[in-house]
Amino acid sequence: MDLFYAFLKQRSAAGNISSLELLNEAERYNKNEKQRMDLFYAFLKQRSAAGNISLELLNEAERYVSPLAL
Repeated sequence: MDLFYAFLKQRSAAGNISSLELLNEAERYNKNEKQRMDLFYAFLKQRSAAGNISLELLNEAERYVSPLAL
């Protein structure tokens, strides 16, 4: 699980998150629904930084993700 979060954090910091690539990584690590929500949150966070997602939606999504994904 730590490898997945390290990968997620690295891609998020670089700002080049591909939703397909992240989904493939999640499948590779055989993650459950919680990790998939973390994936979705990272995707939303990237889109929010670009101005494509409202801050309210991002804040609502934060309620469902693990603390490691924030």
